[in-house]
Amino acid sequence: KQWYQRRVRDGATQFTVFEKVTELAWDSLSAEHNTSTIQPFVCFVCGSIAGMTASFVSMPFDTVRTRMVMQRQPLLYSGTIDAFKKILAKEGVVGLYRGVLPNLLQVAPAAGLRFGVYSTCLVAYQRVFTTDKVTPQMSFLFGACSGLLAKTVVLPLDMAKKRLQVQGFTETVQKGGLNKIPEYNGLVHCFKTISKTEGLMGFYKGGFPSLLKAFLSTGISFASYNIYAGIISASSIGNYDS
Repeated sequence: KQWYQRRVRDGATQFTVFEKVTELAWDSLSAEHNTSTIQPFVCFVCGSIAGMTASFVSMPFDTVRTRMVMQRQPLLYSGTIDAFKKILAKEGVVGLYRGVLPNLLQVAPAAGLRFGVYSTCLVAYQRVFTTDKVTPQMSFLFGACSGLLAKTVVLPLDMAKKRLQVQGFTETVQKGGLNKIPEYNGLVHCFKTISKTEGLMGFYKGGFPSLLKAFLSTGISFASYNIYAGIISASSIGNYDS
């Protein structure tokens, strides 16, 4: 349920910001630059901005989710609201934004790649088949491939983000509810420690389910967005004509 709510929240924010920023970008470009040639680059930049915006907005929820998933018996947090209260009381607002730097560093290229690669596939498809129409199946395929590529690139940063998010989570350790959590001084120290103690594969623990989730969720997101955007567009035209 928490994962579903997060996907809906992030997706809604991301696509909304992307549409607005892209509209501003195209309006600011001169006519000779407003072509499909630079469309992937524009989508990459605007996608990065949209991704960082959505990530920053949802970061507190992501931190709470990560901690609740990691806790074991006896439970430190009885629910989402209780987790928010305890984190704020013990660690302040900073506690909700632990790992925000690696999060933004991994979200910017990831979101940029998702939108950029999707746009590249879309442009290529339209040129080859000389059509502006894209089926939901093709939209899913383009989105899934872009999500898979993006996640592969940023997986090490995603791992570092999760490790940093559970810093200050020592109370559960003392109660015996969780394995010992390494202490990191920051992003660079986190990378050095994981590399030294766990090797390169330490950055890719849980990689397969993460990649599979990215493949499916991104494909579904783009396909759903295009379907509903088409419905809304058709509805708007119908209302205008009437």
